[in-house]
Amino acid sequence: MSKDAYYFTHDSNAKDDPKCALLIDQLGMEGYGIYWMLIEVLRDQPDYKYPLALLPSLARKYNTTPQKIEAVVRGYQLFAVEGGVVFMSETLVKRMCAWEENKTRRSLAAKKAIESRWNKVKELPLKCERNTNVLQSNYEVILEEKNKEEKNKEINKETSPRSPKGEVDLVSLKDQFEIFRKRYPGTKRGLDTEFNEFVKKYSGHVTEIVPLLLPALENLMRWREQAAKRGEFVPSFANLKTWINQRRWETEYPVESLNTIDDEHKTSVKFD
Repeated sequence: MSKDAYYFTHDSNAKDDPKCALLIDQLGMEGYGIYWMLIEVLRDQPDYKYPLALLPSLARKYNTTPQKIEAVVRGYQLFAVEGGVVFMSETLVKRMCAWEENKTRRSLAAKKAIESRWNKVKELPLKCERNTNVLQSNYEVILEEKNKEEKNKEINKETSPRSPKGEVDLVSLKDQFEIFRKRYPGTKRGLDTEFNEFVKKYSGHVTEIVPLLLPALENLMRWREQAAKRGEFVPSFANLKTWINQRRWETEYPVESLNTIDDEHKTSVKFD
């Protein structure tokens, strides 16, 4: 399975749910397969919602008919339709919210454990007696790791973009990058990981590129919204690393797609 595949929980007895049982009875296993295809498509979306206008595209892609897909979406209370524009699975949203909360808790617990470990290192004596060789050995290993961490920080400073006065301007650039990173709907990793790889890849040009990222993303999202309203297929966002590595901020979009908004659709709807 691809490392970019998204995770979600799946009950082994989902087929025995009364709604699914009715679906299977009326549409057969094809209907049940369509149901899980839709669940997987929703899981790939940042907000777990998908536009109804793109159901024909899914039908072509997965060798079925728009009528069958729409019947599964609307006919068995397995999905909720919002504003006649997008649909979602309340069960999937509930499960993913719980999963994300657990993931956040585990991350915070790991960070606290690391912080506690380093605090204990600070309390260790610089010198140990001969009868405490084990403590001294452990301390030396931890101290070596700490030294490597400090060395890496120095290397990052040396390769960081600098202002005309020669001062490191990494903080302000990182803040701008974080605004763009949070806005980006696709899969992404932590700020430090994303920014450090970005600086390493485009060293010497970071100060010129960073201000271009957010405007380019806004253009992309406006174009996607207009394409979806026209019933065109709109693929999921690439993960942030791919988007940056392929220099997609340089992509140009048709002017009319970015500036022309149908009056009857001026209410903003987020698709991605």
